[in-house]
Amino acid sequence: MPNSNGRLIESCHAGEHVFLAYSSPFLPGETLRPEKWSDDVLESWGALIGQIHRLTQNYPVFDGVINPATGEKTLNWHDEMNSFLNWCADEEVKAVWRSFQNRVAALPVTRQMCGMVQNDPHMENLLIHENKLRLIDLDVSSCHFFASDIAIAIQSVLFTRSGGMERPLSDKDALLHFVYHLLKGYRQECDLPTDVLDAIELFIAYRRALLFTVMQDWLKTKPEQFKSWKRLTIEQPPIMELIKGGLR
Repeated sequence: MPNSNGRLIESCHAGEHVFLAYSSPFLPGETLRPEKWSDDVLESWGALIGQIHRLTQNYPVFDGVINPATGEKTLNWHDEMNSFLNWCADEEVKAVWRSFQNRVAALPVTRQMCGMVQNDPHMENLLIHENKLRLIDLDVSSCHFFASDIAIAIQSVLFTRSGGMERPLSDKDALLHFVYHLLKGYRQECDLPTDVLDAIELFIAYRRALLFTVMQDWLKTKPEQFKSWKRLTIEQPPIMELIKGGLR
């Protein structure tokens, strides 16, 4: 929303940092907790992500935004991976990040695979109001692979019901049910090419490494969780291949 000066963003310098401030309209609703995950809600969640991916395929950019100062592409998955590689303090997990650089680079870079996306559509960033979902929190929007957005949504069930994110997978049926309805909704809005479906496994592992890196200081205060998160981050146990037969 524009402020009284008609500007959308204000900036403030503080030492080496620049802080940006903006305002948005208030959206009514409550956070989408697991107890509200009806089949219809899961399909709406998938449809919302699919709608974003369908619309972004018409954007003028899809693999990065040109930095006018350098002429280079930025605000994309390359920048994201480099930032987490540099942020990660654990050498073994750093090696995982380096492997992702090669594996992600091998993916097809097409408008059917990637585009400007919200980049964080997990349950904490969804509001439900009168049975309608709204996606909030756009601060990490960037050009990224569509499979990553889908993996981020799946992360919600891996944390809360089925395991697989911070502990071994314990409820395959809960995972299959969640993913089946999420992707059913997604397909109502956007095609789901095989290349995108196959890449979800990679980005579940990617997301686990990302969360380990973001939470590494906190995890150091929880030795048992640190060990389990690190083990799963390094071992990258399969998730999607265990249920893929039920999704085709």
